[in-house]
Amino acid sequence: MKKFFDLLTTLFLLPFRPRLEAVLSQVNEARASLNLPSLQAMPAGAEGRATTCPIAHALGGMVGVDGICFNDPQMALSVADAWHTGIQSNGNERYIVTLPETLRQFVRDFDLGAYRLFA
Repeated sequence: MKKFFDLLTTLFLLPFRPRLEAVLSQVNEARASLNLPSLQAMPAGAEGRATTCPIAHALGGMVGVDGICFNDPQMALSVADAWHTGIQSNGNERYIVTLPETLRQFVRDFDLGAYRLFA
């Protein structure tokens, strides 16, 4: 039954989800700003956890629906500059970079299972 719901979710969200090429492009922009090599494909990840999202694996942060959290302010500044987005500090030496819209959609859709099949 779970496979049926996975297929249904994937098919329903397929026309609306961001293309993986666009997601990978933005991830590689951030990786370049951190002097990391480009990826050829998005890393695997697990749904619903801040540290197991493919974007978290690719950039070494914790990812939520709206941002990626870094402990290093220089890393956060570099990624925010690459994406032309803002940074928030929660006062606990954590710096949250706002995700571009394409990556926000990717995180939401990934957590819903939209990339589970046909990725």
